Amino acid sequence: MQFSCVHTDVVSEKCNSISVDPVPCLDGCFCYYSVKDGANTVDYSNSNMSHLPHQVLPQTQQLIMATEQFQTLDKIDDNLLQIKNFSFQGSNLRHVSDKAWKSLISTADSVNFPGNKLTHVPTFLQTETYQTYLWLSFNPFKCSCDMMWMRDWLLNTTNVKKKEKENITCGAGKWKGMVLKSGSSKFLVVSFFYN
Repeated sequence: MQFSCVHTDVVSEKCNSISVDPVPCLDGCFCYYSVKDGANTVDYSNSNMSHLPHQVLPQTQQLIMATEQFQTLDKIDDNLLQIKNFSFQGSNLRHVSDKAWKSLISTADSVNFPGNKLTHVPTFLQTETYQTYLWLSFNPFKCSCDMMWMRDWLLNTTNVKKKEKENITCGAGKWKGMVLKSGSSKFLVVSFFYN
């Protein structure tokens, strides 16, 4: 079985999806079949991409986008909605639009955002029904009164794994390093109020 990495509208070299070794494509992406995940993967980790590709072939099940130039995720093109696992781990991602969040949680099995520069997540995560696992650790979340809902959501949601919750912390100020899901509500009200 063969598949291609696609950047914008340009089809790159064919990649052998049976190979465990990555095959280089255009723009620094690698295509490979992951025996561990059982998924065809397009990996842009070592590229200079600052945005998602506009499309990948239907066999692609995982997209890895970990590049310093990737700072904003405004939308997910319909051509990418067949992808089940998105990884933005260790990027320089600072903003994810509500539209992109909604696309991701409505179609993906997992979305990985650890080690970015996200300071907040949308409040609709607490009310929407979705099956997507979210990985949010090691982001500099801004602990303020308008983020209090996140503590309750983290205590109750099954969309964030228990071990992952231990690494979702306040990222700045007096409460830097405080685990968001810990502490009593009274303590958090005081801590957020005075931050």
